[in-house]
Amino acid sequence: MKMQETIPGINYEVALELLGDSMRPLIQARESEFVKDKPNQAFIEYCTARLEAIDMLRDSLSPEDTDIIARIFNPDDQTVGRVK
Repeated sequence: MKMQETIPGINYEVALELLGDSMRPLIQARESEFVKDKPNQAFIEYCTARLEAIDMLRDSLSPEDTDIIARIFNPDDQTVGRVK
């Protein structure tokens, strides 16, 4: 999927912001689980793994990754941590 952009690199910058925003619910869920009397370690590890994966994607994403950036913008694509 090819996306049009009027300012070079703006889709890349917004994609980075969207990925960052997608981390917030995971951080909140993990922290809520940590404070429980009997936290579910598997859930904590799940949240942590997703956070690490999103962080790795943010670190390695480049403006030339237009297909991945398009997926980040696609609200129906749940594979890249899109926030609805």
